[in-house]
Amino acid sequence: MKLMRIHKYLAQSGLSSRRKAEEYIKEGMVFINGEKAQIGQSIAPEIDKVTIGEQIIKKQEEFVYYKLNKPRGVVTTCANI
Repeated sequence: MKLMRIHKYLAQSGLSSRRKAEEYIKEGMVFINGEKAQIGQSIAPEIDKVTIGEQIIKKQEEFVYYKLNKPRGVVTTCANI
């Protein structure tokens, strides 16, 4: 049985980033087996039931990767250069 921090589990489910997941936990929106989650709490993903409101949160099993081919000289960045 592998334990995982709750905010990491929420981030890997595709729900939010880790920081946003911590905000959800602080606001009391996240429940583990019907009880309010605490920041830093560990869960067993195969055993514990994680919910936000009425929605059951499951860890994302598949990842999607995109490959981008771009012409030379084209800059693709969000930073100001």
